[in-house]
Amino acid sequence: MPIFKAKKIIGLEIKIKSQKTFQDKLVDIIVHPDFGAVLAFAGKKAIFTPDHFRSLSRGQLLFDAFSEDSAKKKEVNEVLKSRSFILKNKVETESGHILGRVSDFEFDDISWKIQRIFVSNAAILKIFVNKLMIPKDDILYIGKDKIIVRDGIVKKEVKSGAKVESEYVGVGTGASL
Repeated sequence: MPIFKAKKIIGLEIKIKSQKTFQDKLVDIIVHPDFGAVLAFAGKKAIFTPDHFRSLSRGQLLFDAFSEDSAKKKEVNEVLKSRSFILKNKVETESGHILGRVSDFEFDDISWKIQRIFVSNAAILKIFVNKLMIPKDDILYIGKDKIIVRDGIVKKEVKSGAKVESEYVGVGTGASL
């Protein structure tokens, strides 16, 4: 079961198996907020569903066809209207401690569910950043404006030379740095 990292496939070229000339580019991955599962792949020109996904090879995503399922289109439109996106979404604990923002996530091609999210609290221009990895079992809620994870992910102070920085580590959860 391959695991895909969102940041590694966003931007890849999309090809449709039956139409050798059609090309698109993956711009976002739409995740259902209630189930934490990939609902659709958004290209610049069209929406593709996981049912039609065939493979990832040579830097291209291969699909069988466009999704013509009206129920699926309605579901995708509802998620798009609610602006529920995973990447860059704020992450906080049950008790309200802000951990940072989602910098990446992983999902598999069997269940299409999020397996883990990566959270960073760094400024945009920082190059070297420790990312907190939070497994799906510790994700309680995926919403329009935030993702809530289990309490037990705590802040610890770390001395880096003369500076004191903060890191978040999992205590009694599967979260890790």
